[in-house]
Amino acid sequence: MAPSPLAKLNPGYWEGSKVPIPDCQIDTAAWVEATDKLTKRRFDPTLPLLGDLHRDQPDSSYDSFINHDVLQEMVDARRVACLRQHSLSRLAVDLFTDRDFEAKWVALGKAGREKHIFAAYRALEANGGPVIMESFYPGKVNCPELIYENLTKNEGRGYIDLLKLYLLDDINVAPTQPFIPPNEMFDKLIGWKEDDKCKNRKAYLGMRRLMRGYHIASFLGIVITSYEGRPIEFVKFTHEHHKTKETLAGVKPIMDQIMGPAAANKWKKEETQKRKEMKLFCSACLKPEEKSEMGKMSACRPCKAIGREVRYCNKECQRNAWKTHKAECGKLLDLEQAFKPVTPFIGRKPRPVRPDIPPVRPGHRRSPHLLRLIQYLNETPLKDYIMVLEGVDELEGVSLDTIQGAALFTIMRNRLMAGWTQDGAMLYVYRVLQRSAAGDVGLRAQLAREYGETWERVWRVEKAGGKHKQVDPVGREEVEKAVMWLKDNGRFKVELRGFVPGVGETQKSAIVVGPKQDVTVVADFPASLMPTAPITIARANISDVSKKTVGPNYDIPKNKNHARNKHIDKQLELLRANPLTDYIIWHPLSKPPYAITFLDPVEACLFIGYRQRLFEYGAHDRGGGGHELDALVFLLMALEPLVRSSGVARNVLYDQLALEYSRECVDEALGSIVWGETREEDEYRRGDGRVFGKKTFPAKHGQVDGIPQGMLAVGRFGPLKPKVK
Repeated sequence: MAPSPLAKLNPGYWEGSKVPIPDCQIDTAAWVEATDKLTKRRFDPTLPLLGDLHRDQPDSSYDSFINHDVLQEMVDARRVACLRQHSLSRLAVDLFTDRDFEAKWVALGKAGREKHIFAAYRALEANGGPVIMESFYPGKVNCPELIYENLTKNEGRGYIDLLKLYLLDDINVAPTQPFIPPNEMFDKLIGWKEDDKCKNRKAYLGMRRLMRGYHIASFLGIVITSYEGRPIEFVKFTHEHHKTKETLAGVKPIMDQIMGPAAANKWKKEETQKRKEMKLFCSACLKPEEKSEMGKMSACRPCKAIGREVRYCNKECQRNAWKTHKAECGKLLDLEQAFKPVTPFIGRKPRPVRPDIPPVRPGHRRSPHLLRLIQYLNETPLKDYIMVLEGVDELEGVSLDTIQGAALFTIMRNRLMAGWTQDGAMLYVYRVLQRSAAGDVGLRAQLAREYGETWERVWRVEKAGGKHKQVDPVGREEVEKAVMWLKDNGRFKVELRGFVPGVGETQKSAIVVGPKQDVTVVADFPASLMPTAPITIARANISDVSKKTVGPNYDIPKNKNHARNKHIDKQLELLRANPLTDYIIWHPLSKPPYAITFLDPVEACLFIGYRQRLFEYGAHDRGGGGHELDALVFLLMALEPLVRSSGVARNVLYDQLALEYSRECVDEALGSIVWGETREEDEYRRGDGRVFGKKTFPAKHGQVDGIPQGMLAVGRFGPLKPKVK
């Protein structure tokens, strides 16, 4: 039999082809062999291009192809393709991360994998295009990705690699542009050009590219359906039934030219029957119309008046769709709609999306396990990382407790998530996370799953005891962007109140991380993020030997009405060893201990006065001539913003003060503080109903007596006469 014009121009239609095509349902293996042969010939770059109906056609030949009805189908075909990829991505990530699909797929063996691949071949061949725009449906011959040997290579990993190609960069985000799997040979075959001046042709050929990608996505999904033992079902959608006759009549002359009149008549009859079987659908959620169950869907009246069918299954869907539909309601679609981002179907409750998750650099694809991590982070916006605790089926959220720590970790994490192969960033993330509950073995396994080769390079150097690459420095713009994410997310409210990016000077800061403090990154932090009162935080001298036997750290008042515990004794011991400092952060989680020193004489004098008062009366005592909780509140209000902005975690400070003065007192003190927009607006709301600010804080008469002289005796400042209200 001589080949038909269609078979000659477009081997996607089998009838009349020179190559005999077995029945896929009867002899799938033979069908696969024959179609693979056709596809290989069609995509062989060493041979002349085979003919294609649309390549090199004049602009005028596309004028009759596209009308308003076709445009509507194009737009919704794009929406369906986006939904298909989103659903496939979510399913694939579940399979890869929760059900060990990759290993199990390989373990199936050749026969086991072939069972599911052949099931997908048969299903697609029997059902044709499972969506709108079936006339664009390409079939396997236009998809070299679906050649059997490509799917089964490397013990079945060819299929795995193809499935990963369809993974979205963030499975919580519904795509608005359909994914077009790249294939330069196919573009040449059909005559596609990105800069095509003929918009009708570009729209039409764009649909061929889209439906080729949809065919591959459908195949991938059907393989999974077969693997899971679920029935393979198809639902085909259309906008209307009453226009079938006129729509097909308009296409008939084209099909006569391609197929010949007899074959075209047969095609028209079959297409009419297919249209009758297609489902009308809700334009908002894609729910198919079932008249026997829900009656006839209501249609948008303004759109119906211009001949466009836009249906809704209920009032809620219509209300939800109005935000995007109102721009085109009652208006004819223009050709640009074939290229613009589409409105996703409302298939499920919108999932949270974090603004601090970066886009992917061009050409990079995230691993399924990294996509799962991003999903966890989207759902826990106050966490910086989520650790998967192996063996206990639990997750651990990691939150850095300082602005510098959280901002820099976010920057390093995002460099990795974006696909920039920075080994220094990988090392930084590893060092910060080494103290997590996951343990080092579990942490290494998780990072390997998430970052692949980038992690493997870092681990090879680590394992060999080699020298790691340095962490690239971080500039102000990158820091401020990360800080604004923290602020917008409600973190560090006290420290970031009033922060405005781009305002003021920067200050270079070296942040050291890791259990061995062996990884350093230099960053330009805005000076406004540094302590607002002048202090220094340095390593404390832990020796009990000091030549200074005078000054506030030596002249400690005797305790009255309370017994000092060993933790206060440790504070006093360290203060005597560091006579020029004002307080020591010695908590076990602060390694090494840090000495806090106020550089402003008035600030230092006030702080020491309240500190000495605590040493003398404790925080519980109410018989020392005043409310002794006042002193603890002052220490908290003075230290909390300062130490956090200087690299000491808030909880470390709280826990230490709880050891020194009791958890009950610390909790009571924290409960009485209301943080304002600025430090000057902070309030202490005491239990007796009185409210104090920074300038009106309650003090005892004579509270700072002798302190200026003591500071002068150890060489701090000059003559001081602080005023205390």
